[in-house]
Order: sequence, then C-alpha cells, then structure tokens
Amino acid sequence: MQPSLQSVARWLAASRTPIVAFGQTVFWDEPLKAVLLAAVRAESPDLPFTLGIHDVDYFSKLPGHRARTGEPPFALVTRNDGTTRELWAAVAELARLWGSETPVTLADYQTAHVPIASLARASNTPAEFIDSATEASGWRAVAYVGDAQPLACALRAAELLPTLRKLWQWGIDETIALWVVPSRRVAARARGARLMSLLEPANDPGYGDCPPSDESVTCLYRRLLPQLLAAITGERPNGLAVSSTLAHFQFNPRTAAFPRFAPVQKYLDPETCDLCLAAYDRAVAGTGIYHLDRFGPGALPFDAVIPGRGRATLRLTEHQVWLRFPDRDQRVGSLAKPGLDALAALLDAQCGPGAALVGKALMLPVMICGEAALALSETASAYLPRTQQWVREVAAAGIAFDLKPLVRLNYPTFDALESCELGQINAYDRGVGWRDTVAAQQALLDWLATHSGRDDLLAWLEASRGSEWTVVRQRFFEVRDELRQAGDRINALRARIRQLHRQRSELAVSIRAIERVCRELKATPAMGVGRVEALRQRAAAVAEIGGLRAEIGAAAQAIQQEMRAIATAKLPEQRAHLTQQVDLARLELTRVAVGVVRGLPRANHRPCAWWLPLLDESGAWYRALADGTEARCEPWT
Repeated sequence: MQPSLQSVARWLAASRTPIVAFGQTVFWDEPLKAVLLAAVRAESPDLPFTLGIHDVDYFSKLPGHRARTGEPPFALVTRNDGTTRELWAAVAELARLWGSETPVTLADYQTAHVPIASLARASNTPAEFIDSATEASGWRAVAYVGDAQPLACALRAAELLPTLRKLWQWGIDETIALWVVPSRRVAARARGARLMSLLEPANDPGYGDCPPSDESVTCLYRRLLPQLLAAITGERPNGLAVSSTLAHFQFNPRTAAFPRFAPVQKYLDPETCDLCLAAYDRAVAGTGIYHLDRFGPGALPFDAVIPGRGRATLRLTEHQVWLRFPDRDQRVGSLAKPGLDALAALLDAQCGPGAALVGKALMLPVMICGEAALALSETASAYLPRTQQWVREVAAAGIAFDLKPLVRLNYPTFDALESCELGQINAYDRGVGWRDTVAAQQALLDWLATHSGRDDLLAWLEASRGSEWTVVRQRFFEVRDELRQAGDRINALRARIRQLHRQRSELAVSIRAIERVCRELKATPAMGVGRVEALRQRAAAVAEIGGLRAEIGAAAQAIQQEMRAIATAKLPEQRAHLTQQVDLARLELTRVAVGVVRGLPRANHRPCAWWLPLLDESGAWYRALADGTEARCEPWT
C-alpha cells in the first residue's frame, strides 16, 4: 500500500469520518473504490463506507434522435463530433480496454492540417464520414431515444436489460479481441460469460431489495456493485453499505435536520439567499450549466425527486413553494417560515412519501460532504472546481460549512497491467510502455501541427512505415512531375497562342490603315504607283495573318493532344487518389494520436473495473493496482 493511501485511511479512521461515493454506472470505475475500502478496513472494521448509485439524473439522452414507431426506446451509440456531439451519457456507458469517451474533434483535425471537409465531400456519405472520423475509440453508451425523458431511478431493469447486455457483451468481446495469443482468448471468453451472468436476477447475493419481476435499474445496479467488487478482489466486500442518491437524500420531517440538507437552509434564509444565489450564478458561468433564471423566478439550485412524478426545480416566491417540472409548474403551498422543517413537512404532505431533495450539479457535493468524505477517482467530476469556487466565495462572506474532505484516488491502471504476466495485449505501439506511447504520439501531434505539406508527410511515412509508402511517394512525385511538365507545355502553347493573337491583331490594324491609304490613292490618279505598293503590302499582311491562323490552330491542336495524353494516362485521377491517400494517412495518424494522448491517461485514471477480472483471473493486476494507488484529501477552500 502506498504511504499516501495509508495516511488518508488512517486519518479517516481516526476522525471517524464516514466515506461515501456515488456513481451513475457500475460499468466504469466505481467498483475500484474497493481499494479505498480495503485500506480503511485495515484501520477500522466498522467505519461507515457507502457506495451508492446516482440514480436521480436523467438517463442518457441524445437530442434530436427519436426511435421509430415500434422500435425500442434504447439505442447503442458512440460519441463523435458529428451527429452525436450533443449526447449526454450517463447510467449505461463503458469502454473496451484502452478506450475512453474521447472523440477526435474537428478542431483537432484542423490543428493537424487534415483537410477533413474536403475528405468528407469526396466520400459518398459526408455525415457518416465525419461521424466515423471523430468517433471516440472503444467507447459505447446506451441512449434513451423514446418520447419522454425518464430518470434513471424510474426505469425498470427489464426495459433496459436487452440493450445493456449488448453493450457489455460488446465491451467484453472488443477487449478479448485485443489479446495476441488466441489461447488466452478462450479462457477470457469463459470469464466474460461469468461476468455477463451477473446481470441475471438468479445471481442476486442479497444486496437487492426489489423482486426480480419489478426490479428497477437502481436495484439492478445495487446488486451488481458488490458482485463486481467481489469479482475484482476475489472476496465479498467487508462492511460495505450499498445505497442510492434517491434513498440517501430522502427529505421529510425525520431527515430535515441531517447536515446534508444544511446548504438548503442558506438558500431559504432571506439573509443569506441572495448572496448564495449570486455566488452560484458566478460559479456556473461559462460551464454550460444553466443559470437559475432558466428555471423561472425564485429558482433554487435544488431539485425535488418524486417517485412516479419526476424531477422538479424547487422555487420559492413570496413565501410560495413551487416545483418546476420539465412540462409544467406546480404550486406546492405556502411556506410562512423559511426553514427546513416547514419545507419538509410541506413537501411530505403534498408529494407523498419517498421524495428526495438533491442539489443540482454544483450543490450536490456540498450536501454529501456535510456528513461524509466523498471518494472520487482522479479527474472525476469536472465541475468540482466550480463548486469549490462557490464554497470559497460564500465562506469569504461569512457563510461557512463544516465540510468533510474530498478523497481523490489515483490508480496506476496501466502501469499495474504492464507489471503482470498476462501475455501480449495489443496496444497502440505493439507492446511499448503506455507512457512512452503517449509521449511519442504527443510528439507526432506536435510535428503534424508544424508540417502541413504532403511532401513532409510522405517523407515521414516512408521513413517510419517502410516500402509501401516508398512506392506511394515515388508515384506521387512522378504523377506530380508529369502533370507539372504537361502543364508547363500547355502553358507555353497558350502563351504562344496569346502572342500570335496579338500579332494578328496588330496586322489587322495595319491592313485597315493600308486600305485607307488605298482609298485615298484611288481618288488621286497621279498616285498610282503608291497605290500598287500599298496593295502589295496589304496582300503580304493578309498572307501573314493566314500563317498566324495556321500556327494558332497547330498550337491549339497540340494543347488538345496534351490534354488527351493526360486523360489517357488518368493523371488527374491518379493525383486525386494519391492525394487522398496521403490526406487519409494524416487523418488516421491524427485520430490515433489524439486517442492515445487524451484517451489513455483518462482510461488510466478511470478504467472500467471489469477489465481486471476479465483479463486476469489470478488477481495480480488488481493487487498491483491496489499496491500502487495514491490517495489525497482535496481541500474545499
């Protein structure tokens, strides 16, 4: 165990600080909190440790996409910078080994001088080309594409399971396919089948509290979570409580005094409300999170989650409590005294039992840490710096909260994998260490950004990829030279034609002048000799024009011959094909490099926990990961 993890665990045990973690899905990194659980249990056998399903958010949604009539409302989707750019993924998402939710953006291609727009236009299906080129490698999610947008806690497991099975089976199959040695894949498929069997209710070890016939997604995940911890560690988790956001934040007269609801009071109190609201709006500025005025007058950064009715923003105007649902406003009643007890009594009476009160994105961590340390993987929860900004700002104004710390876990996922004897698993650079791979791909991205020409890229490809690109480079230059030489000849002929046209124009002007002289001499009989000379000059000019016309015709014919030769050799088509081949190579280099540079560190920090028991039955990978995990307490202010 790393000293930092041991130190954090000892502090938590000595201070009797409970630990909680809430994750939207069990198929990502949540089960790896087993590392922290084991460290805490080494210091305290009974310190409360809770893993919860964050089930009060809306299920994954993909704006603008709807299932056709008769089709299921769930779809397997990828993340890209095209048709799924607006995807919001939650509840059901995962990646194969090495994969992550890291799309290659159109801006990435622009930086690397990839002519992505022209490549898309040259394809038969430009939109599909963009989707494929920008797709996050090795990542999939289930999106809800039905008419209504359900909360995760409102979904029945039976509705989701067919698509969820496809999602997990895809991740398992894609991961196993990375193994170089076929014999390794056979045993891994058997382990994958055992993991898939966990989805079935018959495997419930007693953590679920719903009958299989009426199992919710929350209950499904609550029973899966400890089973996945057991699959990873090889033993049943010791002293683990499994909950959900809906259950944890039940709001009624019996729970209103819990410290988790203390931030709500600051927004109810007229003396502190305006300050808290202003700090909240400043904290969300520029994040894409809605300002509170989006939810109507008197909106507060808290939502009531009411089973059977949905999620609604809490609003308080002139002592009147309102709930704003996505499609309507509902008046709840009067709140004569702005306090938690009165609000809890009112909501309990009007909304029925089981209602929860949860903070919007920035406020939820503050609520959680009122009672327990919040365990997070390194890089998790991108909005936490804005929550910390809010805490600092209100603290500076005299509104202080007694918050438990954030506990960050830094997993050495791929370093641990490389230390195990699992046989060769295909990576981006055929077994090179992952950190070296990231560094090499970053250097490549830097090079691509500063070398926009195809000549430079062809030289690089020949040097790094070998004989195949030697042939391409040679033919690229040959075709280019042939076209340039033909173009030079055609341009020279066109220049000659322009020169001949100028000479012909000059002669025509001379002929008209001679004809004027002839008319004048004809009127003067004494000047007959001069007229004869003028006529001779005119005849000579006419003859010269005829010669020029013939030369112009010959030059034009030569141009046509050059054009026919170019067409016969299909030089433009060859140039277009070779240019596209080089540009596609630049695209592919950029796509892989961005996936490595941004994707691998993300996957290392937040791996899919089921990778470990799928690829390593011995537990060596998990033990190496647990031994190398670092931990730190992240301050609020």
